[in-house]
Amino acid sequence: MQDLLNIINELKKKNVELRSLKESLDTTTPQGKLMLTIFAGLAEFERDMIRQRQLEGIAIAKQQGLYKGRQPIPYDKALFKKECKKWRNGEQTARATMQ
Repeated sequence: MQDLLNIINELKKKNVELRSLKESLDTTTPQGKLMLTIFAGLAEFERDMIRQRQLEGIAIAKQQGLYKGRQPIPYDKALFKKECKKWRNGEQTARATMQ
């Protein structure tokens, strides 16, 4: 929510206002500013609720022995260092290094 309000403040400093015709939202009015703040607060609340439910689900799965976390990605350290050195020396692109 804070990021959205910071963006709106930056735009306001540049004399830019938001008007959404579909939602009838106009940040040039006090009502529009209030609605934007409410929408941002609701979006932040929903993200927090999703994260809380996710953490609760993970905790339950761990208690039941069903959750073991992300499996490590196997890789050859020597090959990784070799490819990384080529990239740092400009011998190949980052995309080629990752493949």
